[in-house]
Amino acid sequence: MTKSAKGTKDKPGKNVKAKSGLNRSILEQGWGLFCQQLTDKATNAVTPVEIIAINPAYTSLRCSECGYTDKKNRESQALFHCLSCGSIRITQT
Repeated sequence: MTKSAKGTKDKPGKNVKAKSGLNRSILEQGWGLFCQQLTDKATNAVTPVEIIAINPAYTSLRCSECGYTDKKNRESQALFHCLSCGSIRITQT
């Protein structure tokens, strides 16, 4: 998410300054504090909610119906088709 904007020093890409500002603001956030506050609010809510931390790796390739994970499940960014159960999801941007 904080990857550098494309371009070189001699020929910079578009919006490099804006991207560097976004990177700086993302990196200076206290994500640990945010997670702690979210957990506190969820447990102290009128109806307590369970917070489950998951590893985000391959979540865009995992089928929410059967749990099957494969690179070929994601035909494009907008189209997901599970090769195991046949579930289809279309994401509109």
